[in-house]
Formats: sequence, structure tokens, C-alpha cells
Amino acid sequence: MALISIPPVDIEIDIPDLVVNEQLSLKRKAKLFTMTYNQLAKYLTLSWIVSYPDLIDVKGFSPYSKESIADNTTIVDVNTGAILTADAEGNYPGDYIGQYDWFNNVAETQQVNVHAMIRQYGLQADWNS
Repeated sequence: MALISIPPVDIEIDIPDLVVNEQLSLKRKAKLFTMTYNQLAKYLTLSWIVSYPDLIDVKGFSPYSKESIADNTTIVDVNTGAILTADAEGNYPGDYIGQYDWFNNVAETQQVNVHAMIRQYGLQADWNS
């Protein structure tokens, strides 16, 4: 038997451009650095490195880290996991669940392409906060 070498796949997504002023929009990419799945505290954290691929060593625009945290303070659609926003009265449309509970249930009950799920979740993150 031979040791097989398979090249690792980096999880990287294009995220919304950073608009500096009305005339300057900078492309950004986010690359997954680490994932923490804490079942005791009921949260899942993705740590990303955000970079500006079109800029090289421009002061003030260095790569930085950003965390996306899925816990039950974020409400999502029970079927799709899409983040929901409450109306003025605090009600959510349709059936909903806490985001950590959604991830936990999907991980237990469905066959999951983990990389695709991480990308999908990353695309929903608030990249401007």
C-alpha cells in the first residue's frame, strides 16, 4: 500500500467590496483560518483572514482577522439556515430556529459537504462590522 498525497483545499470566498468613498471600491477575499465547534457552550465560530488581493503592502489595508459566530442569538430559517430579520413587532417570518441549533441538527441528520456549508455560511456574514 502506498501513501497517497491529496492536495489540501483552502476555503476561500469573495466577499463584498470595501467601499472607501464613492469613488473607491476595494475587492476583498476571506480565507478560512480555523473553525471551533463548541457543543458545551453551543456556538460555532469561523475565523477568517480577510485580504485585499489587488493591493500589495498598502498602508491601512493589511490583511486582518474576522470571526463569524453562530449561536442561538441569531435566528435562521428552519429549512434553509438563511439568517432572518424580525419585523417591527419582533416576529420572524415562517418557521425559525437558533443558528447553532440549526447547524447542530443538520450535522446530525444530513449528509453534509462541510466545505460548501462553510462557504455558504461565510457568504451570509456581516463583513462590514
